[in-house]
Amino acid sequence: EVTRTVSANEGEISPQSSPSLENNSPREGPRQVDASPEAEVVQHTMSLLTALTMENPSLLKVVLSFEGLPNTLHYGLLEAPEVLVRKQVLYGIFSMARRHIPEVPLVKEVQIDPAQFFLSLLLRSLPTALHQKSSCTEYFELLVKLVRLPKSIMETEEGIAACCDIANEITNRGIVEETEDDEDIPLKGCLFFLRHALENCQGERLSDLCCKLGLPQSQGGIGLVHELFHRCLFDHNHSEIASSEGSSSSSNLPPPKCKSRTLRRAAFCLLVSLSRGDPKVLNLCAVLSQSHHQLGLTLVERERARIKENKRNRQVNRVAPVSGASAAMRTEGIYRPGIEGRRLAQGYSGLKNLGCICYLNATMQQFFMTPRFRQAVLAFDGEDDLSPEEREDSFMWQLQIMFAHLQESEMAFYNPIGFCQAMKDWDGNPIDVLMQQDASEFVAVFLQQLEGKVMGSKVEAPLRETFGGVFSNELLAQGGRRSE
Repeated sequence: EVTRTVSANEGEISPQSSPSLENNSPREGPRQVDASPEAEVVQHTMSLLTALTMENPSLLKVVLSFEGLPNTLHYGLLEAPEVLVRKQVLYGIFSMARRHIPEVPLVKEVQIDPAQFFLSLLLRSLPTALHQKSSCTEYFELLVKLVRLPKSIMETEEGIAACCDIANEITNRGIVEETEDDEDIPLKGCLFFLRHALENCQGERLSDLCCKLGLPQSQGGIGLVHELFHRCLFDHNHSEIASSEGSSSSSNLPPPKCKSRTLRRAAFCLLVSLSRGDPKVLNLCAVLSQSHHQLGLTLVERERARIKENKRNRQVNRVAPVSGASAAMRTEGIYRPGIEGRRLAQGYSGLKNLGCICYLNATMQQFFMTPRFRQAVLAFDGEDDLSPEEREDSFMWQLQIMFAHLQESEMAFYNPIGFCQAMKDWDGNPIDVLMQQDASEFVAVFLQQLEGKVMGSKVEAPLRETFGGVFSNELLAQGGRRSE
């Protein structure tokens, strides 16, 4: 019995593990797997080519001048059905490119840099790789490894053009990841390629490239910094549609583009590389970061201070306006993986307890879990024409937003601060999140305000029938007489 052995690659981009591309070593060591005859043939062929070209560098010209090399690489890295075949092509090409860099005196007679040559061939297959899923893992892994080699293609105009093309692909790519557990392999490969390409540039070439990639179009750039900040990392506009070129899905998917930890880290690292390259890009990153880093009190501390101020104002029958902190807290519905997590596997999303509103959270989730009531609330369309300022103080609008998040959000919970501000008590004051209230009294106030909002609308009957009832008064008189 023959033991078949293949070598594992360090730093491979795979859907199951986070990429580690910091080491350009082509192999970690052998591991035992069952390889098909085709994979064995490819493995031994690539090993033989590597050994021959190392022994006689002039033979490398024969390999590079082979007419069928572009098609062979395309098939071996993107279309080969067996992953072991793709890995062996990756190992072989990288070994030849890595061991034949110009600094090695043995190969000075070779007039062309193999790393640049192979990278140029691979970039021709980029449009095909962007439309694939996991089968492009080895392609992007080799692409990133080659661009990290000394004196790579980044010293040529072709490399600059390739970076611009990949930046445009990132900008035009739709949303593919649905949850944190998904991973957009082509997008990850593009992010890693640009990051390491920038790290392999120096001086004016690095500054020019960072400006060309990072600055907005109004300043002559591609706008990659805005793309990374808004659509890849912090976008919470749920009208985003993943139907752009390069997207593998045509259904509506919630933003941002980068949901998995690996992709979010890759996007952050690329932002760091862009900001290090030129002061103008660094200043742009600083401006965009300001809204995410507020000095002074935290949002919760500001909200508590506002509530205390409201208590003092009630003594003179005045209610303080909604502060900027409250408005900021309402944006906590944006996607923040690893901090708030995503909804449970059972499919439910909850409500955040802001202090002493357990009575509110429990009651509202009971209402939400009543299908007819929930559907009627979401179907209400009587306040679609409100301005953004009016929506902040609209009881019905905030109720719909809360129910929509409980139904559609991928987050583990929703912050109901907007609803707490919009719903008023008997005295016209917003809910005090730090004061416990009677649940039955809350339900009475809630249903009264709800009935006033939906009266005369198309959802009045469904809501009334769901929780409505009829009082029957019966009078019993002496002699057995009765009346209703």
